[in-house]
Amino acid sequence: MKKYILMIILFFALTIKLNALENITIKNETLAPLFDKNIYVYNVFVSENTQIITINASKEEDEIVTGTGSKSLKKGLNVIEITSYKNGSEVTYKLNITRGEVVYNKETSHLSSITIEGVDLDFEKDKYYYEIDTDKDRLDINYELDNPLQTVKASGDIILNKEENYIKLEVTSEDKKSETTYIIKANKPKKIIHEKETKSNIFDNHKFTDDELEMIKYAIIGVTIVLIIILFYFVFLRKNKKKYYIRKKYFFKK
Repeated sequence: MKKYILMIILFFALTIKLNALENITIKNETLAPLFDKNIYVYNVFVSENTQIITINASKEEDEIVTGTGSKSLKKGLNVIEITSYKNGSEVTYKLNITRGEVVYNKETSHLSSITIEGVDLDFEKDKYYYEIDTDKDRLDINYELDNPLQTVKASGDIILNKEENYIKLEVTSEDKKSETTYIIKANKPKKIIHEKETKSNIFDNHKFTDDELEMIKYAIIGVTIVLIIILFYFVFLRKNKKKYYIRKKYFFKK
């Protein structure tokens, strides 16, 4: 029974919905690509006469969103970040808003920068291979495009659970004729890898948020109530039902 209770608690904990905006819109303007909650970088082109835009975001209950509202634009590129906070985590969407006509190199497939939180990365446009040491389970990688119409595909070891982990950023130029791949090799100490492999408890090293703890508490209460009802049924109701049938049978015999 304890095993099933743990499974139910884990189910509730894992099905808590992570925060992600339902939509981002800019009045009278279009996002490229069209909004998808799993895409985090967008491009918007407005006329030179557009000085102010209004950004709206569709959010869920208890979700806190920053970066929306009226924004003043300078000529050229404006970068605006919209961040969603919920369940102890955050998700950031970046809008590259270009006011007026700006000439970008359609043939370039290089990035302007790559940064990794907590890591001193000596980035160079023409340097395509980087090697770092880390004890993190995953890397928070940010990059800037040379041209807002470039496309970037990230692949590789998203979860760093090996001694040698490889992450690729594949950049395609606006005209689709040029491609560049940046590779980041993340090394993890053997001791940390060994410790993680010896863990067997699903709750090891997991830091629950307040919302998760509240959900687990209600799950435990719910399971306890169900068990009490089942116990009450078998101990009292079935016993009394049996006595009733015995009395009824005895009465007809008389």
